[in-house]
Amino acid sequence: MKKNYLILLFLTCSFSVFSQTKKFSFEINYPINLSSGYQKSNGIADGSLKFRFLNTELFNFGSEYTFTCIQNKTPGYYDEVKRNFFFHHIDLLAELSIASAPKFHPYISLGFTYSVYEYYSYYVDDDFNPNFTRVGKDKEKDAGYNFKIGLQYDLSSSFFLQTNFHYIRT
Repeated sequence: MKKNYLILLFLTCSFSVFSQTKKFSFEINYPINLSSGYQKSNGIADGSLKFRFLNTELFNFGSEYTFTCIQNKTPGYYDEVKRNFFFHHIDLLAELSIASAPKFHPYISLGFTYSVYEYYSYYVDDDFNPNFTRVGKDKEKDAGYNFKIGLQYDLSSSFFLQTNFHYIRT
């Protein structure tokens, strides 16, 4: 089953191994998924590695690799269908440097997404006897693009809070 739109909102608390002024940073986040209420999704983990290759007075440009893991439960005929989503994002990143507010860093990123999701299917051979239910594990892969917009607030040189909106289309 193909997922056309998956909208993720990451309210994150991130830890950076290096200072925000360095070229590399590593983030560990907790993803929160926005859904219609029909599906129940839980974030497992989200991690990013950022590399800033061009620093100007107004913008910092770079690239980013992000890995996200989310579990999803969708009501089925007899039982819930459980899915594990694994997203790999490779993005180009632009961070705005505001001279009057040096602790705030709004950013935007665009890039490629590769998703893998695993789910269990329940097949019923006989509607009158649920003991004939078979369980099958399926795996699907999909590619697409993503768009992220967010805001970071530096608490110190190595710790910051971050929130972002992540749109993924596969």
